[in-house]
Amino acid sequence: MKSIKVSIVFILSVLLLQGCKTSPPVEVESEATGRVAVSGSPENAAIFVDDVMSGSFLPDTLTLKTGTHAIRVEKDGYVSEAKNVTVSKNSFSEEVFNLAPVTEKKLVLLEDFANVSCVPCVQSNLVIRSLMAGTYSSEQLLVIKYHVSYPSPQDLFYQANKAVIDKRAQFYNVFSTPTSYVDGKLKPISSDSIQIKQYVDQQLATSAKFRVTIADSVGGGMIFARAALRVIDPTVLTPALTGNLILHVMAIQSETSFATPPGSNGETVFYDVVRGFFTGADGTAANFTYFGEELSFNLSIPVGNGWDMTKIKVVAFLQNKLTKEIYQAAFSN
Repeated sequence: MKSIKVSIVFILSVLLLQGCKTSPPVEVESEATGRVAVSGSPENAAIFVDDVMSGSFLPDTLTLKTGTHAIRVEKDGYVSEAKNVTVSKNSFSEEVFNLAPVTEKKLVLLEDFANVSCVPCVQSNLVIRSLMAGTYSSEQLLVIKYHVSYPSPQDLFYQANKAVIDKRAQFYNVFSTPTSYVDGKLKPISSDSIQIKQYVDQQLATSAKFRVTIADSVGGGMIFARAALRVIDPTVLTPALTGNLILHVMAIQSETSFATPPGSNGETVFYDVVRGFFTGADGTAANFTYFGEELSFNLSIPVGNGWDMTKIKVVAFLQNKLTKEIYQAAFSN
């Protein structure tokens, strides 16, 4: 009996010893990574990896999984830059990004006051049309024509928007047709192509202080417009501008044709005439508070009688209501 107990104890001891043996450790391979030092200018530009904000800013060093990654650097007021970077295990590489400042192209606005019975307007219309067709592209010069009440208050374009057009003419102290303004502050002789060109070129040589974009859509008898504004020159945000910056948004028809002249000057084709106002005569306030801020405006007006919607486009521009200077303009495609 004693020998049986000893045998049992021996067997249990062997089993315990076997159970206490440890298997060799299994190595858990860590995820392979490499490091990328991202530097350049301007400082504090945001770093994106594979279109996701990394939470890092220039300059910084990123730890990334092995493989190819799209690294993008961007900052308001600068042109963003992207590179494809290949990361290998335990590697270290350097990538330098030097962002170029945004150079916003200036779109010059020519506002012209006319009338279907204005005889001198025939010549000024030809001059403006010639400049648009042969001298400037649509990315350089935008033309808006307001038809006022003189010499004929029966002008059908005027009749459609009498109160608003009267107020716009009063804003510029317009008492005769044709009268033209370039960017709200330069007043050329409307039939003098050389002077108009001089003023347009003068304005094209200036840098844009704001970015203006405008998009439109049509549905249910309405035109919908979305304007977006951004400050791109921090020096423009002065106390003198605060509270005086106004956004104007209008619908214009690129061409309107008649079988017979609607007035007494013999013209049957009219270009770039304002057909509707989204923001009325006074516009709407654009109150910026800091550099890089973007303001958005959603607006709508009903489609008017006789509008050719294939030729309607929406225009927008920023104007100082005190100095009358127009800083930037845009139109929908």
